[in-house]
Amino acid sequence: MKPSTEPALREFAPHAAPAHAHAQAHASPGGERLGARTVRGLAWALVQAWGGKLVTLVTYLLVARWLGPADVGLAAAVTLSLSLVLMIAEGGLGDAVVQRAALADDDLEWPFAFSIGMAVVLAAVLFALAARVEAWLGVPGLAPYLRVAAAFVPIGSAGSFQEALYKRRLDFRTLAMRQLVSVSVAGAVAVALAVAGAGAWSLIAQAATFMTVSAAWLWRRPVWRPRGRRNVSTFAPLARFGAHVVAARLIDWWATRTVDLIVVALYGAAGLGIYAIGARLYQTALELLCRAATDVALAVLSRVAHDAERMAATYVDVTGLAAMTAAPLFVLMAVLSHDITIVLFGARWAASAAVMTPLMALGAVQTVQFVNGAFLAARGRPHVTMWLTLVKLALVLATMVAVPSQRVAQLAWLYVGAVLCITPLSFGAVVVELAVDRTRLLGRLVPPYLIALGCAAIVRQAGVHFGGVPVLVRLPLLIVCFASAYVGATWMLRRDAARRTVSMLIALRAARSAT
Repeated sequence: MKPSTEPALREFAPHAAPAHAHAQAHASPGGERLGARTVRGLAWALVQAWGGKLVTLVTYLLVARWLGPADVGLAAAVTLSLSLVLMIAEGGLGDAVVQRAALADDDLEWPFAFSIGMAVVLAAVLFALAARVEAWLGVPGLAPYLRVAAAFVPIGSAGSFQEALYKRRLDFRTLAMRQLVSVSVAGAVAVALAVAGAGAWSLIAQAATFMTVSAAWLWRRPVWRPRGRRNVSTFAPLARFGAHVVAARLIDWWATRTVDLIVVALYGAAGLGIYAIGARLYQTALELLCRAATDVALAVLSRVAHDAERMAATYVDVTGLAAMTAAPLFVLMAVLSHDITIVLFGARWAASAAVMTPLMALGAVQTVQFVNGAFLAARGRPHVTMWLTLVKLALVLATMVAVPSQRVAQLAWLYVGAVLCITPLSFGAVVVELAVDRTRLLGRLVPPYLIALGCAAIVRQAGVHFGGVPVLVRLPLLIVCFASAYVGATWMLRRDAARRTVSMLIALRAARSAT
């Protein structure tokens, strides 16, 4: 589990321009160029994101081998509640602080006091209403876990506030080191407790340890300390900005977490555990690969945002890059979901493979679609993304209420179908905004998917012939089979597009090195 401060790069991305302005106003003593600081900061942001996610995933893989579906489901229910409480407590003030062009030390007093105060109040509410939440979710035995987790909400909130200040001064190296140390210590605690038979408490302890170590790491050398000198006049605009941020995040939370709530309501903690394991690799892969796609977009958007024609061409290139490089990985994981689940999580989680398959198929689309938000924001249309999220929420709710499901996997397919209904609207909004040539865009996006699907069919057929081979041998063979088929087919059928993709990656790397 993790607090709502994550993820770092997504929160950093929208504020790159204000942070640039702030850095120009306060140059480093050595006269270091802003571009160099930004590129290095982005590199450390990727270390924080990728390193933290990978360590957390490895921990989860290890812990899952000692926990059963009910234990994982209990921990997932706590994660669900904790993420919502931390998000509301933070109030979007971290983003408000990062984007503000000029802030005195006194201007931070009220945002900090408000954030900590909200955290204390919400923690007390969660503690007091733990039994009601247990009854509402229909998860017997959940209340004690919620009460313990509630005690760490103020600690998580304090860490989030200091993290925002480190982001403001582009000190992503400290944040990356903090992330790696925190997730490693928390992971060690979780694995030790799981081996000792602590069950769901191992994952609760992981979250508590992460928040505690993370906050301690940042506050041992804080960017700012409270001194009690509060400037009320500057708090109102920060609060207004934060309110918009947290409102958008709440909408997104409900749109993405509704499926978890419905799963636990219909199938209990064990059902949620099966879903959580099936979704874990999808969520991690989507986070990491979407970060990579967004990284590429952000690296070039600042240079072309003023030129609509160049921005349209860049959009086609970036989405084409994501379709050719990232989407096939999700197709591969979708077709091999059963073997991947057995190898990574163990045979006891075989039922989770049926959940992983539709989610990975969805990820193959989302890893390209995710880029749309960055381009709409760069054109000053972030509200379009918010409206699309609202429509997604309505579709997910309507689909799951109207269409009955008998198993968790069926519910996952319903969720995927509802979310995919937004895909044409998302791409359509960008096409209209940037006046993108539809034929050219489809020409870049459709072929990689067709090639990947063809390779998936080959791998599925090969898997039938390798049925008697041990899974630890079969899985690598099928991965090599898919990779060879995809690279070979792409080189034969889409050689120019492949060369263009490689050239784009080389050009981006060279541009960063020269910055």
